[in-house]
Amino acid sequence: MKWLFGILLMLLTTAGLQAQRIRTIVPQQPVVVGNAFQVQYVINEPADIAGYKTPYFEGMSIVSGPNTYKGTVWEEGKSRQIENVAYTLVPISTGKLKLSGLVINLRNGSEEKGPDATVQVVSKAPASFMSQSSYTDVNLYAPSDREDLEKLISENLFIKASVDRTSCYLGEPVVATFTLYSRLQSTSEVINAPSLYGFGVMDMLSTKEAHQAIKTVGNKVFNTSVLRKLQLFPEQTGVLTIDPMQLQNTIEFDDPENKGTKRVIEKLLVSQALNISVKPLPSAKPDDYTGAVGRFEISASLSPGKESTGEGRLVVRVTGRGNFSQFAPPQINWPKGLEVFEPEINDTLDKGLSPVQGSREYSYRFVASKAATYPIPAVYFSYFDPAAGSYRTGRTNALSFTSGAAAPKTRLVSLEEEKNDTGGQWKWVIPAFAAMAILLYFIYRKKPGKAGKTPTSPPALPSYAERIQSIDTSGAAGKKTCLDIQRIITEFMKQHPGLSDADRQLVQSLHKDCELFIYSSVEAEGEKQALKKRAYELMQKLEA
Repeated sequence: MKWLFGILLMLLTTAGLQAQRIRTIVPQQPVVVGNAFQVQYVINEPADIAGYKTPYFEGMSIVSGPNTYKGTVWEEGKSRQIENVAYTLVPISTGKLKLSGLVINLRNGSEEKGPDATVQVVSKAPASFMSQSSYTDVNLYAPSDREDLEKLISENLFIKASVDRTSCYLGEPVVATFTLYSRLQSTSEVINAPSLYGFGVMDMLSTKEAHQAIKTVGNKVFNTSVLRKLQLFPEQTGVLTIDPMQLQNTIEFDDPENKGTKRVIEKLLVSQALNISVKPLPSAKPDDYTGAVGRFEISASLSPGKESTGEGRLVVRVTGRGNFSQFAPPQINWPKGLEVFEPEINDTLDKGLSPVQGSREYSYRFVASKAATYPIPAVYFSYFDPAAGSYRTGRTNALSFTSGAAAPKTRLVSLEEEKNDTGGQWKWVIPAFAAMAILLYFIYRKKPGKAGKTPTSPPALPSYAERIQSIDTSGAAGKKTCLDIQRIITEFMKQHPGLSDADRQLVQSLHKDCELFIYSSVEAEGEKQALKKRAYELMQKLEA
């Protein structure tokens, strides 16, 4: 009987699957080399943290950080403390660059490391601009040999950098414009775009087109080309510098001594550097403040879902003018009993305006655990209004979702989800195993044996890989196959809590992909078989 009770003990012993302690958040869109961006590390329950280790950032220079922000989030009616550690970085090389996870030092002397991430860094877009003025004196096209060409060029060809303000709040946009003024026949090409350390950058015009106009300066008429027009969002306080732009110019003159030929002069133009004084925001921030600067409104609605199956979708919309690229999603106090997925984010923005105007939608899909009515409290969104010099808070209306049916009971909790209530899932397990033990005991006692011989040993238990291989997929829906795989790998994780981080991530990735298949509306036989094969090979590797 020892083997029987050994089985029961093995199956009933659990090691809780912990939610991920540290999250790494980086931009999902490509980053332009030389432009600043921010990486954030969000730490759950930071009370036992003694300090941090600066991560390794491949091909990056650190402009600012670590900057820490403490806050509270609400999930299923419960509050949870978080700490946000942010670094402002500038990539100095292109490619897919690695950002290491944050390592935190705990008060008990141990360490924990968050997941690594990557960003795609792309080159600056080239831009060429042609200017041939018809407003200049003909003498400028065919100067005499006595003419001072250097002086003539400097008076009739130059680049000017300007900003709409030299002082602003953190996160308040500054518009920087680089304009070429020319009265000469010249071709100008940007060879060194300005460095913009400490700013988030948004191009207001296409960098591959020349935006031309005619302007009068004094009594002279110039052709102008706007080389770049940028909306800059300061990401740190103090004095930030907009470095010069450099242009290589090829200027042509008619040669008065050799009719029909040209004299070509090469000239480097450099704009002046500009300083911006960035003021910090007032210290008395609202608890739900996530970095928004401008003027905003917030609304929320429940889009048509599958109420009969317990599925719904909450759409939260932030509209207005401001730094859409710098604030985080609003905090939502979700009621207990709703499983909520990461939001889909959709922007409708007019980048030609300053501040940027438009809207951002956060679309949250959720699933109810039982048939009931779930109240969704009002969602608050705080922002700093630079015109008023104070914080303001908007709110949505409270909503409610009525589920006509419970979500599927067979679904396992994701390995990355925190188990707040694990008692209910074992209510059927203990009676079932007790009944199985009694049945096996009586079967074992009644089994006839031969005198003088001891009972034979029980057969060896199948390995986890063999159990995966034995899953019968013939005629079975892909969702059932994935549920069986999840059940086996979850049991494996409980029995092997000492897996390395790399192996644990492999198991979690498989579990996630199974979960996505379960909740998709597609039944793909190839995908089902591929997940089974992947699970079998992974279990073989981990059990070796």
